Amino acid sequence: MVIYLGARLELRSLAARQVERFAARTPGAEKWSVSPDFLNPMVWDGIVQSHKQIERVRIQPLDGVITEIIRMERPSPSQIPQQALDTETASTLLAFARFPIIRFQKAPSGYRVLIFDFRFYSDATNTALASEILLDPSFRITKESLSFQKPLE
Repeated sequence: MVIYLGARLELRSLAARQVERFAARTPGAEKWSVSPDFLNPMVWDGIVQSHKQIERVRIQPLDGVITEIIRMERPSPSQIPQQALDTETASTLLAFARFPIIRFQKAPSGYRVLIFDFRFYSDATNTALASEILLDPSFRITKESLSFQKPLE
């Protein structure tokens, strides 16, 4: 068990140094993180956030290989109606999320604000830990929800 923990710590350290160097080459990088792949401790995932985008990379610490998996744009928070950000579900999620992404979209009955934590985004199912806030055309809240498997349509 001690050998496993020592190896795991060393792999994390290697992955962290590699994603830190990757982040240093990313224009406007604000923060980053690494976490082990669920099934393979020799593969790690990294997240690098900048003001305009966020991306997930796959890291092979022993080989030094970093591969981009997905990249998403991050709209300016000033484009989001404040009343949506003040809802209970949005406040709860934003307090917890390390890498929040907020989307503001026109919807059939008004507008939709979707807030999700990129750490829990699955590109395979296009779902995430997310808060959805629906607003009418006058920007009044009509519905809000929080879900671990919210589709990000």
